[in-house]
Amino acid sequence: MPDLVASYHILDHQNLMRVFSAALATETNTFAPMPTGLSSFHERAYYPAGQHPDRMQMHSGPLWAARLVGPARGWTLIEGLVAAAVPNGIVTRAAFEGLRDALLADLRALARRGVTSLDGWAPEPEWEEWIDVWYPSGADTIERVAAHNLTCEYGACQAFLEIKPRLPLDVQKTFDRIIPDEQFHMRLGRQVIERHCTTDDAAERVRARVLHTFELEQAGRLAYNRRMARLGVADLTDPTPPLA
Repeated sequence: MPDLVASYHILDHQNLMRVFSAALATETNTFAPMPTGLSSFHERAYYPAGQHPDRMQMHSGPLWAARLVGPARGWTLIEGLVAAAVPNGIVTRAAFEGLRDALLADLRALARRGVTSLDGWAPEPEWEEWIDVWYPSGADTIERVAAHNLTCEYGACQAFLEIKPRLPLDVQKTFDRIIPDEQFHMRLGRQVIERHCTTDDAAERVRARVLHTFELEQAGRLAYNRRMARLGVADLTDPTPPLA
């Protein structure tokens, strides 16, 4: 199954002065026998609102980016919960609902900062089609692994490598820890495909899945760049836009 990465990065569109950033991430492997409880999040990354350390952590990239560029743009950054679990089995209901309620409480606290409504905010349709619809839609494990472990992890790894030289040294060091993890998942995906993709039909389904995933990924990147351009934080004519 693909990573569940709910990264909330919300701007007050009226004046672009307030930014809320939070994240909830877990890699769910349905074949793993051990459930993902709250302790799995504490083992990897668990930072309540306002307690994120002074360096980028895995799955907190939007928050860290807002810290870097926000002051120069006059943003008020409101930091919510950042929680990421070690890869494991299905998340327990108690863990998910506890983290969900904590994150929603952080969102409700926005009212105390003058953001009384998030009406009209929504992720790009291209991202919803890519992440929420396409990834879970595979007919079997082979199709889901082809979309995620092969294509998604490859795209993520390439993006990290491409933007790494443009980042501050401390963020580059964090990327040096993240990239091997992405490469491990790519190798794992290839092993699964090589072992279980044994018929012509399965091979054709994997090929189609990979190609369409690449198409959706590129559409999602372009949609993100367009939004950043509308907000005035990116230039689409730049040869190195936020997500090239």
